[in-house]
Amino acid sequence: MRSEAEYVELFDRGRRTALHLFEHVHGDSRDRGQAMVDLTQTYERAGLMLAPGELPDYLPVVLEFASTQPPAEARAFLRETAHIARSIFSALLERQSPYASVLAAVLDLAGERVDPVPLADEPSLDEAWANPKPSALQFARQSRPNEPQPVHIVRPDKAAPRPAARGVIA
Repeated sequence: MRSEAEYVELFDRGRRTALHLFEHVHGDSRDRGQAMVDLTQTYERAGLMLAPGELPDYLPVVLEFASTQPPAEARAFLRETAHIARSIFSALLERQSPYASVLAAVLDLAGERVDPVPLADEPSLDEAWANPKPSALQFARQSRPNEPQPVHIVRPDKAAPRPAARGVIA
């Protein structure tokens, strides 16, 4: 039970040690969703299907996929994520976690140097998930109690192309 709590504290309560690789690159942006679709398609082209609910950017899934590839292709695939692995490795070293050795092995398999990199300060979990403070403009647009709230309808620009539906909500 204690080791489970320590694992959760290490990997689920901080972004610097998150095991979902695209979170390090895309955060919660729409780009992450498309990157996940692309990675899933890479797996499918190799004949591998993810279990329901499994995210393709989860490091154990990435490593499992790499293990099914010929050595040169696996090394090239891992090299594409080496900058993320190096960042996680550095964060784990900073916390003196024995899991840093796992990321060191991943970097070594990718043919990369196992050197820590400087990391930006990580906001506390409460700060990272806090709602942004409203701006003065947002306050100015709010109605007073018992006053009607105006609704502004904006027509889409007919000249602007509409994004194609992808079938995935990111």
